[in-house]
Amino acid sequence: MIAFPELLDFQERICKKINVKSQYFQSPGGTNAGAIHKSEGGVLTLTHCICSRNIHSQSSIIDADDYHAAKESLIAMLKEIDRKLIDEFKEARR
Repeated sequence: MIAFPELLDFQERICKKINVKSQYFQSPGGTNAGAIHKSEGGVLTLTHCICSRNIHSQSSIIDADDYHAAKESLIAMLKEIDRKLIDEFKEARR
């Protein structure tokens, strides 16, 4: 899935605002977001992931700091997003 640039910019802006480290990564694999963003005529979609080792095993390992950073940034994004911002994202893609 190719993320909407406006959503990536929003995510980066929030991370800077709350002083949380973030990193962009284009995975060769996929997520459900690949199908979701094409449904219903197009859905604004952004994956918000945590790097992990051994993800498809019973012993996955993540860095606790990455977990907390992802949680803090997602909560901050949800607090800031509103109908006006979503409409701006949609309008930018027309």
